[in-house]
Amino acid sequence: TVIVVAHRLTTVERCDIVYQFDEGRLVAQGTLEALLSNNPNFRQMAGLAER
Repeated sequence: TVIVVAHRLTTVERCDIVYQFDEGRLVAQGTLEALLSNNPNFRQMAGLAER
């Protein structure tokens, strides 16, 4: 088991499960693809991270 803390999507592209935290609370979990397609908050965060 490896835990990665990242601010760039490219860092977590190969992870089996991604956990999204907001202010110390777990707010979402799933594959990167699932979070990007089904979670508007994660998509917004990802868009901001790419800038």
